Amino acid sequence: MFKPAPFFGNRWFPRSFLRDFFSDDFFFPGLSSIKADIYEKDGKLIIEAELPGFDKDEVKVHVSDNQLTISAERRQAKEEKSENYIRRERSFNHACRTFIIEDLDPDKIEAKFENGVLRLTMPKPEKLLPQAREIKIR
Repeated sequence: MFKPAPFFGNRWFPRSFLRDFFSDDFFFPGLSSIKADIYEKDGKLIIEAELPGFDKDEVKVHVSDNQLTISAERRQAKEEKSENYIRRERSFNHACRTFIIEDLDPDKIEAKFENGVLRLTMPKPEKLLPQAREIKIR
């Protein structure tokens, strides 16, 4: 029996080929976004972001309007000199991720960085709290 299949333009290179290639950490390390878990516990909103290889001093959390941005940046430079040669190596790693959270109060956010994991704890915004009310029937 004939089954319709979605059309992706080119059957040899599906639509996700380029996206998957450029998001692969093997080919392009440092280009992927920060992986994070977001959950609610005891009435608080918790974001746990993985930042392996970064130190606490290299991580920044910035709040602007309803946007919470986690960024990490590391620059390294090594130089080795000898009589016959000079070897210089430089590397730059940057990762960034932004979350949109309405009614965010920056003064009530607690941040802890341990073993490459940034944990942000904040009160759950009022709009996300469950609201129940009775609807009158006419």
